[in-house]
Amino acid sequence: MSQPEAAAFAGIHAFVINLASATERRRLMTAQLDQPHLPTYTLLDAVDGRVLPAAALAQGYDEAAARRDAHRSLSAGEIGCALSHRAAWQAVLDRGLTAGLVLEDDAVLGSESGDVIARLKPLLDVAEPRVVLVQHVPRYRGLPVAKLSRLHRLYRPWKTRGAHAYLINRAAAQALLQAMPRVSVVADDWPHFARWVEVLAVVPYGIGRSPASHDSQIGPAGRREAGGSALGRWLHKRLYEKFLFQLVVRPLRLIRAQAETW
Repeated sequence: MSQPEAAAFAGIHAFVINLASATERRRLMTAQLDQPHLPTYTLLDAVDGRVLPAAALAQGYDEAAARRDAHRSLSAGEIGCALSHRAAWQAVLDRGLTAGLVLEDDAVLGSESGDVIARLKPLLDVAEPRVVLVQHVPRYRGLPVAKLSRLHRLYRPWKTRGAHAYLINRAAAQALLQAMPRVSVVADDWPHFARWVEVLAVVPYGIGRSPASHDSQIGPAGRREAGGSALGRWLHKRLYEKFLFQLVVRPLRLIRAQAETW
């Protein structure tokens, strides 16, 4: 890495969450991150909750808090996935980083990913706890928070899905680990995390995801297990998306949609 590149990413390090047995995914991620104009990186062995001993699961998971916060029990895969992300947050603190770029092993970096990450550095080198989603967000609030470049803006996400590419600064890592000593929600419950940290999103998004994301190997971070009755979920979807969103939110341009193209 050249000196200008090193300066652009000083204090930022990427952490790739990957099962040791998923060698092909690991190879694809290292091939991407070994390219120039990107931060240095570390491969983190993902926690496979499906094979974790019951005692270890109990140590890292709070069943009572899950029923309170997520309104249901989490699966072993979801617990393992959340523990993997917590390990990345802890690594940000242990290394004294400005921020960590947390990537799941289905992330796809584009030609502008490095530039987007570098432009976000000043917004992460702050005392306020802040997370920036570099991944796709389906919907976001209409007014931008900041301008990153001619093309990219920062917005407040309104509907989120997944946790395969985000930046978390040191203050946010500390805040989340302190607020949640053990796992009680899935790894991508950004509305829950927003109780303690500011959550922003890059639009257009700077890091995509591969088709492998639909075949998760460590647990469904973005595909939550359904709770409640099927009829209740259908009614909520119809009442909200077909009526409130269409008749009130969209006409006022309070919420904008973003297509996932890569």
